[in-house]
Amino acid sequence: MNPVQCTMTLLIDVFCPFNAVILLAFFSAMLMAVGFVIRPLHFKNVLLSVFMIIMAYILFYLNIIYSKKIYDYPHLLLTNLPCLLVMGPVLYFYTLSIINDKESLQIRDSIHFLPVLIIVAVLFPSYILPAQTKSRMLYESSFVKPNVFYIIIEGIVIFHMMIYILFSIYKINKPLKIKDPMSDKIKLFIVPLGACVIVSIFAIFYNTVHTEVTVLKLINFIIAMVVLGIYFLSHRYPYLMLYGIVPVRNKTYMKSHLSKLNISNLKNQLVTLMKEEKMYCDEDLTLTRLSSALEITPHQLSQFLNQHFDKNFNNFINEYRINEAKEFLVREPERGLVSIAFAVGFNSYSAFASAFKKETNLAPAEYRKNNVPGM
Repeated sequence: MNPVQCTMTLLIDVFCPFNAVILLAFFSAMLMAVGFVIRPLHFKNVLLSVFMIIMAYILFYLNIIYSKKIYDYPHLLLTNLPCLLVMGPVLYFYTLSIINDKESLQIRDSIHFLPVLIIVAVLFPSYILPAQTKSRMLYESSFVKPNVFYIIIEGIVIFHMMIYILFSIYKINKPLKIKDPMSDKIKLFIVPLGACVIVSIFAIFYNTVHTEVTVLKLINFIIAMVVLGIYFLSHRYPYLMLYGIVPVRNKTYMKSHLSKLNISNLKNQLVTLMKEEKMYCDEDLTLTRLSSALEITPHQLSQFLNQHFDKNFNNFINEYRINEAKEFLVREPERGLVSIAFAVGFNSYSAFASAFKKETNLAPAEYRKNNVPGM
């Protein structure tokens, strides 16, 4: 049986028809993990992808525990512990990336992952035990006498996770005390997420001493519901988890004047759509389409651009397109001007050349000649 068949067989064995919700949550978490990394690759995306993979594994691991499938796959025993130790720092650094715009890990940040290496080193002798020995050890721990050594290790993991979760919730809550649409939505994401992780950790620890299948099933079902909640939240507010922003629209604001909108949040979302999502590269982008993405009216967006950027829609979009074109002209000196024009969102070379000349007082070819040595 090849690795793909083995994996599918394992999933089918573990997720029986009675666990349809858990199976749906498992694949939703994996789908989110893949979705985050196929977007423009940023620090937040990677953290979120890792986090959702770990959440999926927690669902999987709890399922094989209470379904007793762990006896068929004893090599998976205790593999949850390093994952849980990684989850704490990942959640913490994700929180920092949202509130402090942290964009990468520094060398000093490696200390946060030191407990993972220590626990793996401590458990390494257990990981390399024969499968039969692991099965016997699991049986004795569950039905004869709990293994004090593993209880202590899991207790350390729980304490480690609790510290990171509580500190992450504190960090995300502190700057969001001012009432605005973003604060409620971010809390809506972080708090259940933290609660989900806490529940899952205690569930695994609980299983070390007790064997009540019903309790573990209930806990896993709760975790699955939280994962599905995150999945639907990520679709309702697609930029919430990635950039910490939400649409500025409110039911009472949809037809209101600009003064009633959250201007700071609107500006953050607009800049994000331009710099991160590069919506200006869409040659069919219109005022109506951009305002729809921001969930405000075209009139509100037009007014906002005039008041806060001193530009109309075309000038605002063309500024981003020209700046992107400048980078292409210098970075890729062999690339054709027409290709660059279409790449940055213009629907014709003439429109590109006219806008470029207006912005820089130079033709694209002249700009390239002045800024690329040897041209």
